Amino acid sequence: MENLRYKTGLKRFGAAMIDGVVFMPFVFFQNWLFDITESLAIKIGWTIFVLFISFFYSIFLHYKYGQTVGKWVTGVKVLNIDELKTMTFKQCVLRDSFYLITEFLALLYFTYMFFGSSQHEKLFDNYREFNTYPTLIWTRSEERRVG
Repeated sequence: MENLRYKTGLKRFGAAMIDGVVFMPFVFFQNWLFDITESLAIKIGWTIFVLFISFFYSIFLHYKYGQTVGKWVTGVKVLNIDELKTMTFKQCVLRDSFYLITEFLALLYFTYMFFGSSQHEKLFDNYREFNTYPTLIWTRSEERRVG
């Protein structure tokens, strides 16, 4: 008999959707902010702020509670390998390491392109594309592996 305890792919997908809703105010604010300002310093600062907030959200909540808001709503909890306690901080960082590396590379790319191009507005679109697609592919592969 197959253990259904680990068949959480759909729940994790639902949790990701809920976590997306949690971050919607940031998206709305960003769209408003980017429409009203031409300041590259503000746009870059906001992009870096949201980057750190998203990692804080994932890493800290998994470390402290074993789940994000989305996982809490869907009843999914991430535990240590012994399944008796939540993960250590190091395990949480390692768990998100693909996302951390992708975002770091995207920021390096963005910085390189920023100083090498005069089309700064287009760079924000390129940055979003550069870091979004690998993350979506990784998330989808995680769902298949777990679910």
